[in-house]
Amino acid sequence: MAQLFAEHNRHEVQAFAYKEDIHQPEPFETAKAFLKFLQVPEDRLPSKRPSAPKFNFGSFLEAANLVSQSIKEKHFAQSDPLVWKNTGQKPHRGPVADATCKPDITVAFEKDFDGDNTTLWPCIQLAGERVSQGKSREDHEKQAISYLHYLLLVRPDLYVAQGILTSENDVMFLLGIGGFGIRSFTIDWTSKKLYKLMYAFIYRLYEPGDFVDRSYKKMEPDHTRDFVTYTVGIATTTETEGDGAVEVEVDCPDLVPIYASNPFETRTHVLSSPHSTFMVNGRVLSVLKDQFCRLGTQFNEQDILNRIHTPEKVPGVVEMVYHKMMDLPYLEELDVQVRRGKNRIGVRQLGTPFKSISTLQEMLRTVFDLLEAIVFCAHKLAVLRFLRVERQVLHRDISIGNVMFIKPTTPTDIVETAVEKAPLKFVKYILGESDDPQETSVLLVDFNHAEDLSIDQGAEHGGAILIGTPIFIARAVERGAAYPFPEDGTILPAIPHIPDCYASNHPDRRKKFPIEEKKVLLEPSADSSGRPWRHELNHDAESVFWLLLYWSMVVQPEGYPAEFLKANSWASILGTPDERHFFLIVSLVNRPPERPRGIIHSFYHPLLRLLHDLAKILYVDRFWLDNNDTRNDPEYIAEGFQRLILQFLIENRNKDFMKCQVSGQLREVEEIPQMQRPPCTCATCQPENAEKSRKRLSADSREDEQREPKRNRLDPTASEMVPEDDPDEDEDISEESDDSSEDEELDDSSEDDE
Repeated sequence: MAQLFAEHNRHEVQAFAYKEDIHQPEPFETAKAFLKFLQVPEDRLPSKRPSAPKFNFGSFLEAANLVSQSIKEKHFAQSDPLVWKNTGQKPHRGPVADATCKPDITVAFEKDFDGDNTTLWPCIQLAGERVSQGKSREDHEKQAISYLHYLLLVRPDLYVAQGILTSENDVMFLLGIGGFGIRSFTIDWTSKKLYKLMYAFIYRLYEPGDFVDRSYKKMEPDHTRDFVTYTVGIATTTETEGDGAVEVEVDCPDLVPIYASNPFETRTHVLSSPHSTFMVNGRVLSVLKDQFCRLGTQFNEQDILNRIHTPEKVPGVVEMVYHKMMDLPYLEELDVQVRRGKNRIGVRQLGTPFKSISTLQEMLRTVFDLLEAIVFCAHKLAVLRFLRVERQVLHRDISIGNVMFIKPTTPTDIVETAVEKAPLKFVKYILGESDDPQETSVLLVDFNHAEDLSIDQGAEHGGAILIGTPIFIARAVERGAAYPFPEDGTILPAIPHIPDCYASNHPDRRKKFPIEEKKVLLEPSADSSGRPWRHELNHDAESVFWLLLYWSMVVQPEGYPAEFLKANSWASILGTPDERHFFLIVSLVNRPPERPRGIIHSFYHPLLRLLHDLAKILYVDRFWLDNNDTRNDPEYIAEGFQRLILQFLIENRNKDFMKCQVSGQLREVEEIPQMQRPPCTCATCQPENAEKSRKRLSADSREDEQREPKRNRLDPTASEMVPEDDPDEDEDISEESDDSSEDEELDDSSEDDE
């Protein structure tokens, strides 16, 4: 398990970035409404306010601990006591990497605190903030909200996270509601209702009720290695004599959290058991994914996966062994416009992240297999191409988190495939390095955004819907329309040569995509007029390019001097579609590949030729081409990529730069003045960085974007487009108080609601 954690960067959760539309708290209108949401039985609440303790800013923790002890003694005598502690200068341990995340107030069971008053993040029951001098109230509130974000990510068992913000005048109760947002209630220290509300708030920590997912049976912390494991109850159907099918819950142990994101939207948790022997219907369950999904949508992941693997299994695609849609009972108390449920899926295969691939050679082989061929029902199609053409499924979210690396499979690992009908031919087989055509290291996961093209969706079928992961999303998909045609024309590159070993395995591809020379295209084809745009296979193939480029830019070869990643290059690929397109032109298409530029580590200099050739294929959107142009086929980009990657593998097989292990440390972005510094390069921050970049595009500019972000001169005799200027021209790789009676009745009507 520790090794698994290391491979997954120890489950570093998504970094917090405040967004007003998501994180702005919605206040409960009355104390009564807040108390109703807490759902603490009335007979468990005090009917009178005692003389002590009294809550105020200075004595808050002391009073909270007295109430906590009282609740334990009256209602939870067998429980370990919940302890409130001042932990403001100490970061807690575990998957939260945010250096600013040091809660002033931490609540956990006494047994979970260490001697230095810290604990593991998954052991925290509540995290809060104290308003102090030096920061505004608003900043303190945002800090308290960030703790809710992290609690919902590190606690897959939580539906509702509790937080608190205290100041000289009042206390703000905070509730982070998974898949919904944040609710709050603020009350003065002098209010007669405060004691009752605090009592209910603390009671809910001892007995979470609907605030937790009861299927999480047990959490076991490992304080020496700073991670936790969970035992989750899995409801399965069992046939019994006389009673027919009966649902039985069995425990799935030793599940380790490896991924978490989007706590207030599509809240997602992935847990794995690398050495699992837990069986569901005769198949091992290795990975469990919980994800909040909208109810009533046309597509869902379980149906998509069933379609993909019917009638035969598709190697290279994750296999589902368990599924259950779970209700979210706490949402019944809220005015929710978008109904969600928790979609639980168990899968058989366990992979490691794409960025964990250890050599350039293995990375390119994995990318090839992602695009590569299987033969099925007389079609020879790539995994992505096969899903699109034969299964009528588009993945629509090819990204660093959804393409996994696995140890090469053996024939017994893949069952019920159409081996006799149509042998699979992945890269090692084509290269003559394996006798098993099914041997592959790629595993495509997460079909939550996939589209079933066999379902008629009407006139808006496949329309301009932004789906994908920033950095990896195709430029046209991010725009919601075809990428503009170059205003001064362009040169379409020649269709790549087909390697002999590839052609002999796929003669139909040679016929479908014959060699064609480059040609000049001065204006869009008349066929493009009125042509509808939709997300297609070529856009998923473009995402593969950005995935390949990402790995190539960030890896540092083991044993070689560190080189900084050029800040302008990194900022560009985190930017808008236009910024990424301009990077494509200036840094890859128009720059001779022989000329080093600091985009990738100089040790991998030979890879620039491949990146250059791949980028040329992407330069012009196929939307503008003739209907009968071979390059207008949705499969063409995948085909061109496969040919180029395979040829590169053949020419450079087993060379030092191909086989060299990469360092466990990624390349750092060069330091530049603060005003010019690019966003954080942490993978967990990338969606926020890209979102900020997208906001730089005005709505008006989107309506008028039918030209290049940078004018180019067209030289019909040249092999490339020539930019007017090159920002990296001189670049060098070396730069690298309450007066009422003490026993007053706690009557909700005795005081106006705060």
